[in-house]
Amino acid sequence: MNKKKKCKRCERILPIKLFYEHKEMPSGYLNFCKECTKKRIKNHRLKNIDKIKEYERNRNSIPQRVKARRKYQKTKAGKVAIQRARVKYRIKYPEKYRAKTVFGHAIRSGKIKRKPCEKCGKLNAQGHHADYSKPLDVQWLCVFHHLEAHNFHRGPRKRNLKFNKKHKENL
Repeated sequence: MNKKKKCKRCERILPIKLFYEHKEMPSGYLNFCKECTKKRIKNHRLKNIDKIKEYERNRNSIPQRVKARRKYQKTKAGKVAIQRARVKYRIKYPEKYRAKTVFGHAIRSGKIKRKPCEKCGKLNAQGHHADYSKPLDVQWLCVFHHLEAHNFHRGPRKRNLKFNKKHKENL
């Protein structure tokens, strides 16, 4: 059976397989063809990119998504995906990777000793590279101030509010 449907946007009559399924529509398919739907979504994303990025950042911190992501990371497919991402990162940011590796070796060998956060004095600080071409030249920052250093151009992030409160209480 060769069912056809008319797209409400481009008004073309197309085979039903060129429409997305939608169980709440009387026909069981969306009223717009896949091509028109993709264009609409792409345009919406371009017009609202800041809102969408903020939504994605917040969505990724929802407890059930965090739990599902952690569960997936323990599966074989998850481990393969993590390894692929690491290789991709090394290729995309070779200078960052090199700086991180050299710095890690220096810490483990005792060449560099860990210091407290330069901003708040908290122990267990992390080394922040202002310049990746100088791998042993770091600024010591706690997790909060390290995140702040990397996200200064984005402005405050809602998902860190709980973390911000905890950090301020411990100062």
